[in-house]
Amino acid sequence: VKVGGATAVMISDQFALTAAHVVINNNELKPSLTALNLWGETRAVVNAYFDIAADLAVIELESPFQNNYSVEIASAAELAVAAADHSLNTTNIDLIGLSTLGIEYIPYG
Repeated sequence: VKVGGATAVMISDQFALTAAHVVINNNELKPSLTALNLWGETRAVVNAYFDIAADLAVIELESPFQNNYSVEIASAAELAVAAADHSLNTTNIDLIGLSTLGIEYIPYG
């Protein structure tokens, strides 16, 4: 598929692998990105799991293409676990503290 003027490889029905510099700017997903397949179908890119140092990104599409093809390397659940276990998340999110203390509820108003 084509994304942001570059190529991405579909790795599941709704995820594709590409270079991080194609879809990420200042550690954020570039706005208004779309993926275009060989049949002319487009889908919005709604999320990205990325590693800037490795220049890799797994992008998530808003929905699967009607005409789909992929080189499946992981299920959506496996990709979510890999993203959750990434060092950026494990370093910046205190999962042990969250599981022990939960998230404090502060009523609005």
